[in-house]
Amino acid sequence: MIKIELANGSYNILPIVTDKNSRELKLENVRIDVSDKKYREPLIVDAKKIRCDGQDFLRLTNYENSLPFGSEPCDFIIPVSDISEEEIFVTVISGIDTVYYGKVITSFVSNLDFFECDGKILLSERNEGIKTRNYVLPGISNKLQEGTFTIVIDENKDANFKKDVFWYDKPVSLRNPEEAVKAIKNIENEDVVDSLLSQGEELIYKALVGYWKKIDPTPETEYNELMAEFYTRVDYTLKNFGSITGVKGVESDRGKIFVKFGKPNKIERSSNLQGKVVETWIYDKLQRKFVFVDKDGTGEFSLESS
Repeated sequence: MIKIELANGSYNILPIVTDKNSRELKLENVRIDVSDKKYREPLIVDAKKIRCDGQDFLRLTNYENSLPFGSEPCDFIIPVSDISEEEIFVTVISGIDTVYYGKVITSFVSNLDFFECDGKILLSERNEGIKTRNYVLPGISNKLQEGTFTIVIDENKDANFKKDVFWYDKPVSLRNPEEAVKAIKNIENEDVVDSLLSQGEELIYKALVGYWKKIDPTPETEYNELMAEFYTRVDYTLKNFGSITGVKGVESDRGKIFVKFGKPNKIERSSNLQGKVVETWIYDKLQRKFVFVDKDGTGEFSLESS
């Protein structure tokens, strides 16, 4: 018997057997996790499995120890070295809110392994090797705010795991809270805008999130699709509707209409009798038409009729 002392960590072992004729026989690669900790680092996976080579697998969603902020739900998998345990007690804290506090019973016993398929990291279950009992905690990810959250297992200070929720595709216009508040002037009265701007610098974004929460189409989740769509439109106006006069896209006439109604079904370009460029936006569902004219040739289109 060969005995090797290994420090805590993950190891890939490739056994090679050599016979008398110097022929090498490589056996299957074995992954070994060495840890003296009872509770392992929680894994974050997509709630929905994906297919690879005709089989269904869970896909790891965490990137650099973070969870993507969005509408797609994720599950937590918490590996425990003691496979005889029948349940664990889990607390999940997001900001100052406790979003989960209770027992987790659903689990499966397996040696968890990882592999790559079409650029995605998938989770597989192996029967050989050191196994763990892997507890599944679903339906929590959508309750997590942007920022750091903590997973505490069995109220054990040594089983305290911190992770981050990061909005990877966050609209650029939301990264400046003061400008993001000013953008809602197109849909809100001045008093509301002034009230939000009166908050302290560190509180403006929180106040803005609270404003959008009141009209959130999915109030049971932290991700607000309406807020995301609005500021995605703001980004588009900033990129496409600015002019050489310095008027910001979101403050232009085209920008204001785009933020309110989104992308038109059809855009027609022509010239008027004065040779000015005319742009007509047509919204089929609204049965509305907006006509803009570039009066000075600066790219700043003024709304002529609607």
